[in-house]
Amino acid sequence: MENDPIVSYIIPVYNVEKYLERCINSLLEQTYSNIELVLVDDGSTDESGKICNQYAEKYPNIQVYHLKNGGASLARKYGLEKSKGDFVAFVDSDDTVDIRLTELLMKALKVSGLQIAVCDVSKKIDNEISWEKAVNSEEVVTILENSVLMERFFHYDFWGMVGKIYHRSVFQSIYFPKATINEDYVVMVQLFTKYQRVAYVPQSLYHYRLHSGGLSTLALTERKFEELDNAAFVYHYVVKVACDYKEYALANYMGSCVKLMNAVYREGKVVQFHAHVNEIKGVFRKNFMAAMINSQLLWKLKVLICLLLLCPSIVCKISR
Repeated sequence: MENDPIVSYIIPVYNVEKYLERCINSLLEQTYSNIELVLVDDGSTDESGKICNQYAEKYPNIQVYHLKNGGASLARKYGLEKSKGDFVAFVDSDDTVDIRLTELLMKALKVSGLQIAVCDVSKKIDNEISWEKAVNSEEVVTILENSVLMERFFHYDFWGMVGKIYHRSVFQSIYFPKATINEDYVVMVQLFTKYQRVAYVPQSLYHYRLHSGGLSTLALTERKFEELDNAAFVYHYVVKVACDYKEYALANYMGSCVKLMNAVYREGKVVQFHAHVNEIKGVFRKNFMAAMINSQLLWKLKVLICLLLLCPSIVCKISR
């Protein structure tokens, strides 16, 4: 309906020629028709930019911007600045959405009077044939708030910026990090500590694609340590503004440290990443007692922290 508020979908695009058309088509097929698509080509070197241009020429509600590669976080921020809608959403350009995602989340916002609506996310590996369908035909809306919302968040629910619709006002004064590993974590912790009530539609309306050759399966590089920067930001931010949840944030911070240190020793790259090894050891020492009594940190991680500090050679043998 023309009287419905515009929902702007911001889609960072980078070398996804294989998936991009399916992503865009799933948005054009929405039952809620008053949408804008903002395609931000983040310096693609394949045919992705050309595909974006072809869609923009055909559909007046599609805008395309071509940037030098700066990462998904900065592309989203740029798209947000260029978008026109009072409501905004983010979609990764290799994912797809259920045809009713916009309709149901906008209804949830209207019914609840809140500024953020979220849904469940289904996941699919590259070679799987079909997506999981939305499992509930009823239009159920519940409210997630305070500790229920934050505990789910720190246990990896709703981490991503996708699968949500936001009133654009919520992004005032929100910091978008340049680091591109777990950058969503940084943005969402700011939003959820500020807006501690969200409308929740318990249906899998967003379909997230897992790549068998994704970043998590590749060899350790300098870029992977960006995860440490973002985990550190979240921990220190929570200590300042939402201290009740600092155990959760510290557990995730320590988990990132352990994962990266394990990768260093497993791949025999201690010399190459010597500075990062020392940095992580410093984090372990500074937060050692807090980590050992942290109820959210698995005991296996506590043991690994001790070993990485005292006997890293043992971890090196185990990891290999």
